[in-house]
Formats: sequence, C-alpha cells, structure tokens
Amino acid sequence: MAAVVETSRAGPAEAAPGGAGIGLREVTPPWAPGADLLGHSHQGRPISLYRVGNPRATRTVVVVGSLHGSEPAGIPIALGLTAMTAPPGVRLVVVPTANPDGDALRRRQNARGVDLNRNFPGGVHRSTPGDTYYPGPRDLSEVESRLMAGLLAELRPAALVVYHQAMNLVDHCGGDPALTRRYAAETGMRAVRLPRYPGSMATWLHGAQPACTILTVELPARVSATVRSRHRTAVLRLAARVGAA
Repeated sequence: MAAVVETSRAGPAEAAPGGAGIGLREVTPPWAPGADLLGHSHQGRPISLYRVGNPRATRTVVVVGSLHGSEPAGIPIALGLTAMTAPPGVRLVVVPTANPDGDALRRRQNARGVDLNRNFPGGVHRSTPGDTYYPGPRDLSEVESRLMAGLLAELRPAALVVYHQAMNLVDHCGGDPALTRRYAAETGMRAVRLPRYPGSMATWLHGAQPACTILTVELPARVSATVRSRHRTAVLRLAARVGAA
C-alpha cells in the first residue's frame, strides 16, 4: 500500500496562507503495516492514515481520533475502526491522531504551543504564545493542520467525525442534522449546536464544503470499552446512511 505525504517539508514560515501550494503524492513504503503515512509532526512523529473499505467507493467518511493531546479517548475508537468492515458504497479514511507531539506531551497544543483547532483558515490571530487557545501566527502555520487541510481538500468527504473531550455531547457543525441526531441517539449523547470557533477544523470545512456533514463528538472524561464499541457502531451506521444517500 502506498503512503501519502506532504510534497513539501517547508517549515511553518514558508506555509502559504489558506493552504495554497499544498499537494499530496504517492510514495512507498508506508511507516507501519496497514497504515499510510500522511506526513510527520513538527517533532518528526508519523501521522498515520488508514483506508477501510472499497477504494473505488464514491463516498468517503473521514474519522479523526484526536486533535488535542489532552483529549485522547477518541484514538482507540478510531484505531478499532481500522479492523472493521465499511458498509457498501462508502470508504472510511481514519486518522487516529493528528497531533502525536501533543499526545506525547499530554497537552492540548502541538509541540510549538499552537492549538491546532484554531489554526485552520479563518482563524483570529490575536492571542499570544502560552495561551490555551493560541492559534499560531497565521492560518495553517503548523505542519499538522496543513496535512489535515490538504487531506480534507483532496478527499472532499461526505461526512467528518472528529473526537474531542470531555463535554459528553455531539456538536452538529454542518450538513445533515438528522445524521447528527441519529449518531447522538445511538451513543446516548445530546445533539447540540455549539458556537462556531474561528480557525477550527469544523468551521473551516463547513465553509469550504457546505454539503459535508460534520460531527464534533465530545466524549465524556471516562470512556469504557462498551462506550468505545458503541461509538464504532455509530460511525459504521453513519457511513451506511451516507453510502445509501
């Protein structure tokens, strides 16, 4: 299986605003069995990507296990999906974590102290380094957010599911609200609509791809094996509904 990486390893200072110049190319071999290599974090850790289902499927559901290193509960949910079978007509593209440096540091931000979920296009760059939600010096200044923005721009998914913690709810961020309500009901959570945060992945993607159904799943502080299984099943049911649409 080929791996997908960012064509340029330019540093943050060379990143074009809005993601201009981002490209993906195929190389081999992947960094781990069964995984593709999307790219590397600021500190050089691999960011993996798994494709589940028919690669020729016309509809794609992207699942991101974690954007914040202090919110890791979605990672095992995402990893579990890589061993499951996608419904007919749809493929899953699973990124267990987009912030491996934050995971290693056990903090919200990446290694440069940037909140990746404020670093996507449309951010407000007024706060300073050290702030909890520091968005970085400009849009897509961080390699991790550039990789994710490039991936989503290339795939144009029918749905995106992103896991966070620990509000115990499902935030409908765009697309078909019925899909969000069904996911929430199947996982025993509330479906709500939180404020839109400038520079978040969900806010940017909704503006760029309004037809995409976007769920920000805020898991509770403690997540049991039973709850993880329930969320995996809900993702597959969501994918089945997307594939049948």
